[in-house]
Amino acid sequence: MGKVILLFCLLGCCSADAQTVEDKHHRILIVLDASLSMQEAFDGNTTRYKAATDFIIQLMDSAYARNDEVEFGLRVYGHQYATAANYCYDTKLEVQYSRNNYDQMKLRLADIQPRGISNTAYALSEALDNDIHLRDGYAYHIVVITDGGEACNGDVCALKERLAYKQVATPCIVSLAENPLYGCVGNALSLAADKSKLITSLLQSCCIVPHKKAAVQKQENVQTVVLLEKRLTKQDGNALATAQSKTLDIAIDAPAVQRVALPELPANKEIGYLKVTGTTGMGTIRIYEYTNGNYKLHKTMQVSTAIINQRITLPVGKYKLVYEIGSSETTKEFRVLKEMITEVLIT
Repeated sequence: MGKVILLFCLLGCCSADAQTVEDKHHRILIVLDASLSMQEAFDGNTTRYKAATDFIIQLMDSAYARNDEVEFGLRVYGHQYATAANYCYDTKLEVQYSRNNYDQMKLRLADIQPRGISNTAYALSEALDNDIHLRDGYAYHIVVITDGGEACNGDVCALKERLAYKQVATPCIVSLAENPLYGCVGNALSLAADKSKLITSLLQSCCIVPHKKAAVQKQENVQTVVLLEKRLTKQDGNALATAQSKTLDIAIDAPAVQRVALPELPANKEIGYLKVTGTTGMGTIRIYEYTNGNYKLHKTMQVSTAIINQRITLPVGKYKLVYEIGSSETTKEFRVLKEMITEVLIT
């Protein structure tokens, strides 16, 4: 195959773990109670649910005014099953994290109808397991909006250590009940307060999003580094024959202060293949593509026999694979070349 030419740029150490909070992108996850009691009257002329949704839109407006790159996500609970079902596992991520998803958020909130029982502890636990991803270059913030009442014997206070492990900023619990709730895990606030003061308090306590910095043009000192292919150790002759001896791994031998800088690829990228190998339990695989200086989520897959040891088509480029099971994560970086099969081993 000859040699592979990559470009490196001297940009210093830029790992996600080394970033300051100001350098990271920010995500705010709204965890919203949509149990039946949220249909009750609030403040005389509206329901608790309507008051909560109006507050969410106001919060988005205020956060965007400070930094329009903030990504909002919405997890709702108590809205898919009627109270008669007494279903304690009713929660769903209704709006994925995204910039500029203001209209999507409004439409989804308007479509949801409160109807079930309150399982705040389970919903928050699911958010920590599935919506907060370590080492992906984001700073996470959580706002729980509820009228209280845990119908499923869950213990919200017991989640305090998991919140710390997931490196989530101190969450805010916005209560529609008379008294603030769940101060054991964060800042307990009341929606009965003046809305503008409440939002200011949120942005100063649990949703500390820095103002967007002005764009600065940087001159990059670019040098070319020549790398040789390093083929994988032969483990399975049949597999290698099937791959036509094209399975490879690239060993990047470069100073620690350098990182790969890829040129902007055309829309019709050439295609290569990924094969995830190894024995693993249930979990989630997220593949991030390196584009324009950042890793961006390209694909999410649940671990299954349909994934392990099967070819997965990917555009040519540099990627990071994150395998998450429970609160444990394994990260692997790899490169996909034209028509090549790149194996990534996870456990």
